[in-house]
Amino acid sequence: MKGLQMIKRMRQMASGQGMMEQMAEQLLPMAEPVLQQLFEKFNKPVEDGGLLEDGDYGVGFSIMPMKKGEEWTFIYLIVVYTYDDETGRMYISKKKPVTELANQ
Repeated sequence: MKGLQMIKRMRQMASGQGMMEQMAEQLLPMAEPVLQQLFEKFNKPVEDGGLLEDGDYGVGFSIMPMKKGEEWTFIYLIVVYTYDDETGRMYISKKKPVTELANQ
């Protein structure tokens, strides 16, 4: 039931007069150069200073909801994807906060 409540809450937030869409439209162009730098820095093997280990496919960007007390907020993550041959699907194998990676 908690998962369903979270989805409903996210829909409510997203439908709030298009606020989430407007915010994304405004913030993504500003964030794109920084994200590109992070991808270039971390989309390589661990031996070369990146995040990829054997079997990892690549890195991506994710915005995840998080509840702190009674308040909802969002955290920004660089995620590492792994490809599963059996299912033909990509899975997130690691998550690192952008703020943590930006300080490295």
